[in-house]
Amino acid sequence: MLLCAAMPNSFYLNDFKTDEFDQNEFSKKVSAHSTQMEFHAVLIKNYFGAGKNIELILFFVRYPDRVFTKTFSKDEINEAEKKFSRFIDQLTDNNFQKKFSTLFNL
Repeated sequence: MLLCAAMPNSFYLNDFKTDEFDQNEFSKKVSAHSTQMEFHAVLIKNYFGAGKNIELILFFVRYPDRVFTKTFSKDEINEAEKKFSRFIDQLTDNNFQKKFSTLFNL
């Protein structure tokens, strides 16, 4: 579940996670959601504008006392946007089917 708040100079996205894991794996779970967080930051930037500070907060409902917060800099968002653009370019590349077939030995 996502909860969003837009302020004049900031945007906050609270992402409630229901993952089942041991508390000692907290960092690993945060890392597993890092790409999704980057993607959310890029979407927020493109929808609400580049001038806002973007803060993403992960709440793992199983461990409500352990919250992860990440404030994305403009440079981090721009790098993430480039990464996703490269990925999309690879998907639309004429050689994608060949690469896909090779990957799965089709």
